[in-house]
Amino acid sequence: MPFGSHAAGKAQSLASAMLLAVLSCLFGLSALSTSAADSGTALFTEHLTDCNLTLVAQDEATLRQLVFPARLGCREIDSWLGWKSHHQLLLTVELEAGAADATSRQALPSDGMRVRCPANASFKEFFHFLLDACVRRTATEMTGKRQTVCRSGHWLAAAFCQKIIHDGKGISSLYLPDYRPVRFLAEHGRYADFVKLTDNPVPAGETPLFQLYCLDCDLLTRIIERHGGDRQTFFRRVFAMENQGRSPAEALAFLLQEKVPAGLAFQNWFELCLRQESNQGRRVNETETVQNQLEKLMTLPVLDAGGSQAIRQIPLEDLPRQLEDYKADTAAMTRLQNELLRLRRDAPPLLQPPLDTFVRAVENLKSGRTAHFTALVKQGRKEFAAAVARQKQVEALLKDSEEQRDSETQELLDIAYRYSRLREELTLPILTDSPQEN
Repeated sequence: MPFGSHAAGKAQSLASAMLLAVLSCLFGLSALSTSAADSGTALFTEHLTDCNLTLVAQDEATLRQLVFPARLGCREIDSWLGWKSHHQLLLTVELEAGAADATSRQALPSDGMRVRCPANASFKEFFHFLLDACVRRTATEMTGKRQTVCRSGHWLAAAFCQKIIHDGKGISSLYLPDYRPVRFLAEHGRYADFVKLTDNPVPAGETPLFQLYCLDCDLLTRIIERHGGDRQTFFRRVFAMENQGRSPAEALAFLLQEKVPAGLAFQNWFELCLRQESNQGRRVNETETVQNQLEKLMTLPVLDAGGSQAIRQIPLEDLPRQLEDYKADTAAMTRLQNELLRLRRDAPPLLQPPLDTFVRAVENLKSGRTAHFTALVKQGRKEFAAAVARQKQVEALLKDSEEQRDSETQELLDIAYRYSRLREELTLPILTDSPQEN
């Protein structure tokens, strides 16, 4: 089966599907070869000096596809863990047709770490495998031990699968994490079990359950960001405690315990933090709300010479003709662009393209291209009106099929419901019932 050819589950979030599609195009996953090497087949290698990372594959095309995600994953892991020093240990990642599964690994005493990933792994499995190896190498260097136990690699790698693949790393001005599944479950008293999350992880794969696991792991990293202090110091202690026989859950709970109010169990504190952090992510606004907010942005209140009560509204497209001073205020234009970007970020997917048109229009105004600005604003208004009509048709369809929940559109837009159903069906539950609050 071709590397990276596993289809994503229907219940993946829209943001995940879009970002994974972009990554697939960048990496050319469908073209990656997985044929087993004959005994005489040469191996192709690429060494990334900045990461001290060597990639090994059985054909050059495959190798080229792995360079970008490998460098990105290694840098992001190191940056978040606060490990900015040059890696002394060479990490070799080999895509091997004969590897039994995505946990195949070998530590070599002479040339650092060598790990082998099966060639038929999906992209997400390979990326998680790579991140796990990067965490284990950093843990080895942090502790200064040649043979290091690092059980936190799996959940940390899952968190960064979420951060990089699903959040759209590098374009955070446009994308925020979509925590709607976690919020939905929290509202129904279902939370990730902290011990299971770190000590009994869900295997990497293309299942919706693994994506939910990645979301919860991402939230755990955000809890650590808020309460753990300096991350290099924090994880140096985590890795040291794991080498003393502690489980990841025991190490993390010990280091975070001082943040837990007296009399509150750690799991209950963790659930409160999950609820708090999940509210920080992306929240999709309803169509009517987006319409109202856009109308406010597309009209400017102007004070006439008649006094403080003489205020009129000017449509944005009339701005170049009526307000020369405002047109030249690039700071004001930048603020308007940022407001439009924030509105676009939280808008339903069908309404996002016309909002992009308005952003481009303001950019033209900043550049002095007033004719293009006016044309784009008029185009954006037409596109937005058509998109609103289509969006309302979709909303009506979803409302009519609320009880059946069997359409593909419903499965995509209501992924949280699907997750809660899957939990009951699969054998690796990661959620726990929360006691009812008084």
